Amino acid sequence: MLVQKFIQNDMRKKTVDKIDIQIINLLQRNANLTNKEIAEKINLSESNTLVRVRKLIENEIIGERKYEINFAFFGYKFEFITIINIHKPSEELFTLRVKDYWNVINCKQLSISFDSYRYIFHTITRSVAEFEEIILNLTKDILVIEQTNMEVIGHIKKDFLKINEEKDK
Repeated sequence: MLVQKFIQNDMRKKTVDKIDIQIINLLQRNANLTNKEIAEKINLSESNTLVRVRKLIENEIIGERKYEINFAFFGYKFEFITIINIHKPSEELFTLRVKDYWNVINCKQLSISFDSYRYIFHTITRSVAEFEEIILNLTKDILVIEQTNMEVIGHIKKDFLKINEEKDK
């Protein structure tokens, strides 16, 4: 599978063995497998399987389980992908503000230039006006916004966004 191709060319492959690859492949196909089901499929004890899965998570080889939420059910029918360049002195303020908005689903730094940071972020809202308000609040008092590109993905219908189950505990 795909994982084996990555590992063949990766120096870290010494930390991942054939059993780990089996676990990863099983979870790629079905992330809802229980520890018992994984153990049965790879012929390993449940306790050893659990130790291996936890180690894969701890080493950031796999992520935590996530549930899909249909935000459109709750009225969040607009999805936006935005790219923004921020002057370096304003970067910390911007990243702190992004954390205050639960409907900014994801935010990643794309690049750094001599005087700016480039971010891409994914937002869901109930309306275009709500998105505009979020942008205004995120960028308020930011020294320089060099450029803002925004793409409306459209109405969310059967698309789902993943939220980490741990955030609800």
